[in-house]
Amino acid sequence: MAIAYLTFMKHFILISLITSFLTMTGITHGVAQDNTTDSPTKQAVEGSISVLIYHRFGDDRYPSTNVRMDQFETQIKWLKENGFSFPTLKQVVDAHKRGETLPGKNILITADDGYQSIADNGWPMLKAAGIPLTLFVATSPIDAGSSNYMSWDTIRHLDAEGVTIGHHGASHMHMADASAKDIDADLQQANQRFLDELGYVPNVFAWPYGEYNPDHYAILKENGLDAAFGQYSASLGPASDLMSMPRFAINERYGNMDRFTIISNSKAMPVGNVRPSTPVVVEGENPPRFTFTSPQANQLTNMSCFPSHMEGAADIQFGPDGQIEVMLSEAFPPGRSRVNCTAPAGNGRWYWFGRPFFNFKGFQKD
Repeated sequence: MAIAYLTFMKHFILISLITSFLTMTGITHGVAQDNTTDSPTKQAVEGSISVLIYHRFGDDRYPSTNVRMDQFETQIKWLKENGFSFPTLKQVVDAHKRGETLPGKNILITADDGYQSIADNGWPMLKAAGIPLTLFVATSPIDAGSSNYMSWDTIRHLDAEGVTIGHHGASHMHMADASAKDIDADLQQANQRFLDELGYVPNVFAWPYGEYNPDHYAILKENGLDAAFGQYSASLGPASDLMSMPRFAINERYGNMDRFTIISNSKAMPVGNVRPSTPVVVEGENPPRFTFTSPQANQLTNMSCFPSHMEGAADIQFGPDGQIEVMLSEAFPPGRSRVNCTAPAGNGRWYWFGRPFFNFKGFQKD
């Protein structure tokens, strides 16, 4: 992961210099020329939504899921000073259901699991800045009464203060390769606890560990969940799947301002026809053939794609009718992997399209 990220930063600096030169000389590069105002491509270009996921705030015991408060303060200050809007979860989901994005640069801040540091440290800073928060709650850890987690009284207090409560299941189980029966039981258990404690059941879900499987979308819908988020890097746009929308993860290591400014300023890459249709790696097809199409393929020739399990960028092949193939030369290892594709979008901004891959063969689940 570290090698791929460092390689990305080298490419980022190089392409930034090239983009600056092209801008100064009056040459557009990697910027959409579509003048149709109501096309999905135009919507993706003109608006952007970056959804951020946090877990712990100011809890130095867990650096992999924590953001330091000095980091968070700097992030919030920068967002407020740089023209970002902060829609609510409902505004983001409703727009996405209509096949639209929101005008301007938008940030949606989410936090998962229900750790006490969210209430103690994260929410007070957001509240003071006038920024909404969505909290995805897993009910069983709350019921267990651990001091690391909020109580239901605290969650009710946050709910009353305007924090949007989302659904994160009961036991925080690995759902992508679980049975339909087990997933349904977990969701029903959580539904009952939400009813008992809050008087309603949230209708937007966050997949535990970010692991999702399109085969299970119907189970979520049967339990009243009509939208869901994963955890993989991409800007949210019209082509994003409503039941597995992307979120950029923020922690101590990946909370530095260089990365934060890039992801906050990212735009949804206009893509479609993504194959394979499932992120779950199928035995005998590892690595899979990873392809997608774009109506702007001829303007994405400077795109770079970084598989987390490979050193450096993957080769990319451009085919007819806007087809793009990312050449995965190595099999995905057990566990969670991803491919991040970025391309210059003009004015120092970047198109960002990502895709997770889950290989459960030999995966020691946490």
